[in-house]
Order: sequence, then C-alpha cells, then structure tokens
Amino acid sequence: MTSGLDDGHLTLRGLIFDMGDIFLDVTAWRRALAADLQEAGVDTSYPDVVARWEGELVPVYRGQKEYWAAFDDLLNSFHLPSERRATVSRAARHRAANPEPRRLFDSVGETLEKLSRAGLKLAVLSDTESGEAKVRDSLSKLGIESWFDAVCTSRDLGRVKPEPEAFEA
Repeated sequence: MTSGLDDGHLTLRGLIFDMGDIFLDVTAWRRALAADLQEAGVDTSYPDVVARWEGELVPVYRGQKEYWAAFDDLLNSFHLPSERRATVSRAARHRAANPEPRRLFDSVGETLEKLSRAGLKLAVLSDTESGEAKVRDSLSKLGIESWFDAVCTSRDLGRVKPEPEAFEA
C-alpha cells in the first residue's frame, strides 16, 4: 500500500503479508508428500507437487470445496493405483493431524514491531480454508497478532491471491 511518490521517494503507508513462508516455514508437509509420491513410484518433484496442490487448493480457499476432497483429487491426478493412493493419503492425513511445531523465522517479531513503531499499517492476506478468527488465533499463538491492523482471508473474501480484489479488500 503506497501513497505515491513524495519528492521522488516512495512513501509507504503499510505492508500486506502472507502467512506461510513469510512468518513461518510451512514446507515440511509438502516436502513429505512429494517424497511419499516419489516412493510410490510417481515421477514428480517438490515444485511440481506444490504447483499442482496450489491449483487444487483454490476452490478450498474460496470455501467452495472441502480440503481433503481437494487432496483426494490431487492424488487422483497422479494416477496412483488405489492401494498406493491410500498409503500416501494415510501418511498425509497423519502428518496433518500431528504437525511439527510451528515457529517463526528468526527476527520476525522484532521486525514487525519496528515496522509498526515506524507508523506502517500491517495486514495479513492469507489464502486459507479457515477464516479470519483462526488466522488471528494462529498469529496470537506465534506472539505476533497484536502488530496487525487487519487480517483478511480468501475464505472470507471469496478471492485468492493474486486476484486484485483480494489485495483491495
């Protein structure tokens, strides 16, 4: 969010952050899924799995599809035999139910505090299957919720990044 150029300098009024891979590392589950698929005989890579999974998640983020239904569609897209698909699905669901503890990347809290004290408005725009309350709860558990002036989610907006309407909200 900018107010434009002031004497040739860009003046910022605020910043919009995403949750995953900005504040904390959320790659472990996806890396494990890619490894499980490779072990099941699928010729794929981590970037391929991420790209395909993000595509399946768009209707989930908009509140139009259930998370695990999208996951089943992802697995079906790899054309795994049913017994291998079931094994990969069980492993992924187990990891989701027993996630690794989430921790902030180093210096996130201190950086947010400095930005806020500098007068910048801070917001989170998150593509997630949950709504604002759950994202705020996650931010609170990480000890950084108090720094944010606004939290918007794709679930609440019916829009996903990079759609302009998501950022305008």
